[in-house]
Amino acid sequence: PDGAFSAIASGGAHTCALKADDDKPQCWGTGAATMNAPDEALTAIASGQTHSCGLKADGTAVCWGDNTDNRATAPEGMFTEIACGGQHSCGLKADGSVVCWGSDSNGQSTPPATAMADDGDDGADGDGDASGGDATPAATAEATPDATAAATPDATAAATPDATAAATPAATAEAPATAAPTAAAS
Repeated sequence: PDGAFSAIASGGAHTCALKADDDKPQCWGTGAATMNAPDEALTAIASGQTHSCGLKADGTAVCWGDNTDNRATAPEGMFTEIACGGQHSCGLKADGSVVCWGSDSNGQSTPPATAMADDGDDGADGDGDASGGDATPAATAEATPDATAAATPDATAAATPDATAAATPAATAEAPATAAPTAAAS
C-alpha cells in the first residue's frame, strides 16, 4: 500500500488501514474483505477472518466483505468502539452495553446480560470495591505476598552487590564473583 495510515487492522488473509490524509479505508490481501470497502472517512477500523468493520464519524458502524451469518451487516445504533472476531463483530455503545452480530456458533455474539452489574459500590462494576474496575486476580496481583517479594530484605539484598548481599544465605548464592571468599571457598 502507498501512503501514510492512521489505523490498521489485520484479518485472516487481508489487512485494512485508514489513510492518514482522508481516513478512508484501504484494504489489501485476498478475499471478499478487500472488496467493497466504503468510500468514506472512518474513525476506527477492525478486521475479522473474511470481513472488516469501521465506525463513521457519527458513531454508526459499517461493515464489508463476506456476509455469511450477517457478519458484514452492522446493526443500527451508535458505537464508541468496534471489534471483529473470526466470523462475528461487536460494538460498544456509549452506555457501556455491547451489541454483537454475525456467527453465534460458540455464543460469541451473545454478550452476557449483566456483564458488569452495578452493585451500589459507586464503582458501577459489580466487584464491591468502589474502584470502577474489575477486581480480577491480574489486577490485584500487586497486593499478594508473592508479588511484593521483591520488596523484602532478602530479595533486595540479592539485587545489591555489596556487603549487605553476603549477609543473607539466599543472597550469598547470587553474590557477584568479586565478593569476599567464604569459609567454604577456602
